Amino acid sequence: MTEPSMSALAPRLGAPALPVAEVGACAVHRDRNAAATCTRCGSFACEECLFVSTQGLETCRACAYGGLDEPVPLERRRSLGWWKATRATIRLAMLQPSRFFRTPPAERGFGVPLLFATGLYTFGQICQVAWVMLGMGALWWVAASASEAAIRSDQAALVSGLFVGYSLAAVLCTLVQAPVYGLLGAVLAGALTHGTLRLLGRARAPLERTLRAVCYANAPLVLGVVPLLGGLVGWFWMLGLEVIGVRETHRTSTGTALIAVMGYRLVFCLGVVGLYGVLVALAFAAKSAGP
Repeated sequence: MTEPSMSALAPRLGAPALPVAEVGACAVHRDRNAAATCTRCGSFACEECLFVSTQGLETCRACAYGGLDEPVPLERRRSLGWWKATRATIRLAMLQPSRFFRTPPAERGFGVPLLFATGLYTFGQICQVAWVMLGMGALWWVAASASEAAIRSDQAALVSGLFVGYSLAAVLCTLVQAPVYGLLGAVLAGALTHGTLRLLGRARAPLERTLRAVCYANAPLVLGVVPLLGGLVGWFWMLGLEVIGVRETHRTSTGTALIAVMGYRLVFCLGVVGLYGVLVALAFAAKSAGP
């Protein structure tokens, strides 16, 4: 008698992932004792059928179907090391997003994903500021070189020194401010995305999982290291990963995920435009009513 394939047991959310088995027996291999109960679908699973079992997070392979073969690299950082785990996480999130975000978590909480998002946001911002400063410096050098009088004057050295000091100050300010903005941005994005899903009645995973997806979606911000369009491309890529992450985490449609990710951003933009419109209208009204 052949055993059922794992693909045949791939779960739909809200339905058991594995066939019902007697207490203590694996739901797939009925001649084996269960090692744990899947915290997602409630099925019994032996050691072979467990995808991950750590920190009280037991997940069967049927619930992990369609994801990575192993937990997310950053959630295996103790064995891989931080540097290797971070690089692998960035690569997999950017190049295999559907599999990446379908992979169940291997640890509780969202502290590490939040650190990941904050670090990449900070790195991207520092790179962009550095590129702007280098570009301005190059323009200054070209302008100074074009004028023989300017390049020979003492003012050129003074301006160059001031520019270097300003550039270092800009980088240091970014280093202080960016982590705060990155942290708040990731938390707000996760909370507002999850809130939108709740309003739509499509929140099929806890807030913790939504925050995890939003944080890992920051992987493309590493493209800030590329001059000119790197930061812009990384930002749009990040939005795309957020949509995929929400879709796979909550097992919903792409359209619903798109509304959850972009809805509150659109409302915010329209609110800002509307506010400016009101201010302009008031200014014109005051001017018309004036003497």
